[in-house]
Amino acid sequence: MNFLIDNILVVAVAVLSGAALLITSLRGRAGAGVTPAEATRLVNQRHAVLIDVRAPEDFAKGHIPQARNIQPADLEQKTTSISKDKPLVVICGSGRDAAKAALTLRAKGFNEVVVLAGGMGGWHQAGLPVAKN
Repeated sequence: MNFLIDNILVVAVAVLSGAALLITSLRGRAGAGVTPAEATRLVNQRHAVLIDVRAPEDFAKGHIPQARNIQPADLEQKTTSISKDKPLVVICGSGRDAAKAALTLRAKGFNEVVVLAGGMGGWHQAGLPVAKN
């Protein structure tokens, strides 16, 4: 007991580090994050399907060419025609909302679901092409 009291700072750092690792581990289950370059490779080499879960007005302002705009609430219905053997790349504005959508897609039976790290912001930063409606 004296060790804990005498080393409270060390114990606190250890607990916080463990919590951070746990949170990171749980987030990883939603779908691994891929860079824009990795997403492009998946599309070109493995015919990955791009699913943009942003609002239609945001999608119209600029989206990745060939991306499909599917709202999170519609994922159950609008992904029935997509082969479960193809990789899916889920896109949102920053990468956070895509992780939730990736969980839904995995639950629906899609085996390979990844999230575009940084979302459209990361895509823009990489200087990759954007289509507008």
